[in-house]
Amino acid sequence: MIVASSSYSKKKIAIGAVILCVGIVALGLGFGLGLRSTEDNTLSRQERAEDILSRVPLVDGHNDLAYQYRKMKNNSVNTVDLYTWSDIHSSVPKLRQGKLGAQFWAAYTDCNTQYKDAVRISMEQVDTIKRFVARYPEVFQFVTSAQGILDAFSAGKIGSLIGLEGGHSIDSSLGNLRIFYELGVRYMTLTHSCNTPWADNWKADNNNTYQFDGLTQFGEVGKYSIILCIY
Repeated sequence: MIVASSSYSKKKIAIGAVILCVGIVALGLGFGLGLRSTEDNTLSRQERAEDILSRVPLVDGHNDLAYQYRKMKNNSVNTVDLYTWSDIHSSVPKLRQGKLGAQFWAAYTDCNTQYKDAVRISMEQVDTIKRFVARYPEVFQFVTSAQGILDAFSAGKIGSLIGLEGGHSIDSSLGNLRIFYELGVRYMTLTHSCNTPWADNWKADNNNTYQFDGLTQFGEVGKYSIILCIY
C-alpha cells in the first residue's frame, strides 16, 4: 500500500526522488557492466549501441501520439497512415529507426477539463491508444507488464503500455483509478500543470505556494500496481 500523507514535506518527496534516481542509476550501471563482457571492441559506438538495442528493449516512458490524434484527427486512427504521417515525431519508420522496444503512450487531457470532462476525455485517449495499437499489429503489441514487454520484444514488436498524464484524469476517485487499471493503464503522474485536490503541481516550486505541502492523504493506490510519478 502506498499512502500519501499530508505530513510529507517537499524535502521528503525530493529525498525519495533522489533515492529512486540513485537506484535506477545503480541498476543501469550494473546492467551496463553485465553487457560489457559481450561487447566486441572492434565495433564502432553506433554499432555497439545497435547491438545492445537488438538484445535489450529500449523503453520510452512518454509519448503524446494519442493527443496528436485527438488534436489533429479528432481521434480518428483510420484517416492517416502512421507509416507516412509526416506532421508528427512518431511515425513507424522513425520508431523502428530509433530501435524502440516499448512505449508508454500518454493519455492526456488539458487541466482546464478538471472538474468537468477530464475522465471522459482520458477514457477517449485510452481508447485511441488501443485502436492505433490494434491497427498496426505487425508493429505494436498491447502489454501491461514487464513480461509483456519482453514477449513483444521477442516477437519483434513494440510493447505498448498506457500512462495517465495528470491525476486530474481520475477526478479524485479511486473507483476511476481502478477502472483505468482494468483498461490497462500502468502509470499516472500525480499532477500536470495544475493542482489536484490532493497534490501540488510543479509550478509551486516557482513561487513557493504550496497548497498541500506536497500531498494529502489519498491512500490504497499501491495495490493496483500503478506507478505514481511526481511530475
